[in-house]
Amino acid sequence: MEENVIKNDIIEGRNAVIEALRAGRAIDKIFIAKGDVDKTLGHIASKARSAGIVVVEADRRKLDFMSQTHAHQGVVALAAVREYATVDDILNAAREKGEAPLIVVCDELSDPHNLGAILRTADAAGAH
Repeated sequence: MEENVIKNDIIEGRNAVIEALRAGRAIDKIFIAKGDVDKTLGHIASKARSAGIVVVEADRRKLDFMSQTHAHQGVVALAAVREYATVDDILNAAREKGEAPLIVVCDELSDPHNLGAILRTADAAGAH
């Protein structure tokens, strides 16, 4: 019997990932074993893509490295640490405060220090 493992924002194993998708858990990315044409993994990839989740093919060594249980069954999902806010959520927050919305949009950030500086500046400026 497969054990559902959710630890340190890593979800491992076919059933655990399927259940996370079914439950609508926020997932940043799913890694699937490269070259594996298994029907279940195909279903996971399809369901994830339709939910707007990035699906990456990875070799088994990478999956083994990411795995904490060493029983990933060819799939590892990285759960989002927090739920994402939609644009409507942001606009509603501004409306509730009676303020014009201030939204900061970033594209292709690669340095986490830059993101931190942008977040601190946006917060100081009152971004929603």
